Amino acid sequence: MHAGGLDARAGDQTVAAMLRFHGRAMSSGVVDALMELDPIELDDAIDGYRYIGLDGAADVTFSLRQEVDLRAHEDGFEGEADSRYASVVPDDATLAAAFEQLFRDRPGDFAPIG
Repeated sequence: MHAGGLDARAGDQTVAAMLRFHGRAMSSGVVDALMELDPIELDDAIDGYRYIGLDGAADVTFSLRQEVDLRAHEDGFEGEADSRYASVVPDDATLAAAFEQLFRDRPGDFAPIG
């Protein structure tokens, strides 16, 4: 499922990239996610947020990406990064609701289940 599954379509791949970033951010923190994922994975994650209609999350992730190299070791940056991300993605339900709406609007972007 790392890239959306064996028969992944564009929607599956894009959502999988976004979830890769989100999962790491939730388990290790946003700064860790920004530093551990490679530039292409971060681009794909940002594109994923835009794709599901969470432009605020895309903007915050992009902004933090620009700042992380300069501020990663600054006192308080980790907490600030987590707070900024949480202000636009307060919980998993935010992602689920955006995905469900997208799936209703564009089901053909995703591989059939089963």
